[in-house]
Amino acid sequence: MALHVVSYDLMEGDLDEYPELRQLLRLGFDNHSHPQESVWIVESDLTTAEIQSRVLALLRPQDRLLVATIDGSKIEHRQSRTNQGEKLDQMMLGNA
Repeated sequence: MALHVVSYDLMEGDLDEYPELRQLLRLGFDNHSHPQESVWIVESDLTTAEIQSRVLALLRPQDRLLVATIDGSKIEHRQSRTNQGEKLDQMMLGNA
């Protein structure tokens, strides 16, 4: 079981307008923490891609999503709907 960070930017409205997203993040994983308004830490056996797919299905096209898996020895991340992916890749690899 790994910890995954799920962070999103809701471009229109707030989390109250996304009841299915709130339900997934609260109940769809083995354990969760909600340390910031748009940041959740969830515990799951799902892969980063599987979590991304589930969350992305509940967002609007203009919203942004970052899912990062932290397993203690490596960090895997998947970012959606943003042009910052290359910069984030460089940061994660220590090349920024």
